[in-house]
Amino acid sequence: MTAPVGEHTKMVRRHSIRFKKKQSRKYLKIICRDQRHSLAAASYAIYNTSRSGSCKLLRRTCFYEMKSLELSYVKLESQLELRSDSTSRAEFNTYWSSERS
Repeated sequence: MTAPVGEHTKMVRRHSIRFKKKQSRKYLKIICRDQRHSLAAASYAIYNTSRSGSCKLLRRTCFYEMKSLELSYVKLESQLELRSDSTSRAEFNTYWSSERS
């Protein structure tokens, strides 16, 4: 049979229980805060990954459009040289310089 406990022992036990609850709340708050930070970091990483993928597609599209324009320019320039028409050549140069600026 257990012996009755004194007031001091009861007080120490109550304090111990209260202390354990405070400690568990403290660590629970720390864990929740760390989880929020981890979630924010993961979300940002996903956002950056998707954004860089769309930028890569845009860069690729721009590159091929510029390449096709360059090829069209070379083709048109060679046609103008074959015709050896100075009026057409001057008009082309005027148009080309206005488009580039």
